[in-house]
Amino acid sequence: MKDEAAIRNEMILASAGSGKTYQLTNRYIGLMAIGVDPERIIALTFTRKAAGEFFDSILAKLAEASTDPGICTRLAESPYIPELTCEDYRRLLRTFVDRMHLLFLGTLDSFFVSIIHNFPFEFGLSGDFEILDDHLAALEKERVYRDVFQRSGIGARESKGFLEAFKQATYGKEESQVFRDLNDFIDKQHDIFLGAPDGDIWGQAPAIWPEGSPWFEGEIDLPEEFERLFPLLDLESLKEKQQLRWENFRAEAESHSPGKPLPAGVKFLLEKLLALAPDLEAGEALLETDRQKLELGPETCAILLRIVRRIVGKELVLCLRRTHGVWTVLSK
Repeated sequence: MKDEAAIRNEMILASAGSGKTYQLTNRYIGLMAIGVDPERIIALTFTRKAAGEFFDSILAKLAEASTDPGICTRLAESPYIPELTCEDYRRLLRTFVDRMHLLFLGTLDSFFVSIIHNFPFEFGLSGDFEILDDHLAALEKERVYRDVFQRSGIGARESKGFLEAFKQATYGKEESQVFRDLNDFIDKQHDIFLGAPDGDIWGQAPAIWPEGSPWFEGEIDLPEEFERLFPLLDLESLKEKQQLRWENFRAEAESHSPGKPLPAGVKFLLEKLLALAPDLEAGEALLETDRQKLELGPETCAILLRIVRRIVGKELVLCLRRTHGVWTVLSK
């Protein structure tokens, strides 16, 4: 049973300080005890410090058990380690030390780098390379950012799109730490970029709506649409609060610039109208605000639908431009 426990696949989910290293080193010793050569065992962790502790723990257990029968008995309580004598542990210790130069007790990064070093051409690499530590990585990122933004290959429109996206992503922060915010923003977006590097799908309406989208159907004159709408609404028949809502909606919608936060008056009615979009398309809807219902006829529905599409469409156009701007900078 213990031999099977030592070699079966097993996942250990545990928080820091809960004994993962203890269990893993026991398993390592258990594999050696059933005849697995230590150079054929790969033990990986995330940090160099943890890898060093892993090595030290295996060495200490083997050394202590090689001279103390009590420790042999205690180690045999592990589900991974069979009952061994001090002589058995001396043999394992000798093997472990003799093959120390062949062991792979290290970090995930170092393991992947060793694979790439052995097969550089298969990965499309040439020349020597190394893993950057945190300090050198930060300096290299700063150099790349400086190089990208100083390069003339990024057009003014793309740069503006990216910078607007970055400003929106960091809007409302009390303290301004541009490099940190820029670094966090690009790191987050770069993961998406690696999964979808094709610029034809970043900020491109046809990629999102291959059959077209009603949000981009023609341009309208917003003030003219409201001029046609208000007589149909018959504001005088509405409560004072409802009249004020529609007047605020008109004033704020006409003065609103895409990309800025939606004014409260626009947001309130826009959300309700979006929820009624199928009814507006059908030409008959019932809009309820402030405990009063307003029946909307075919002409009123058509005008409101054009207004809603115009407001949302302008925002989408800006979002598409920003998204492509982000792709442009990331691709550089």
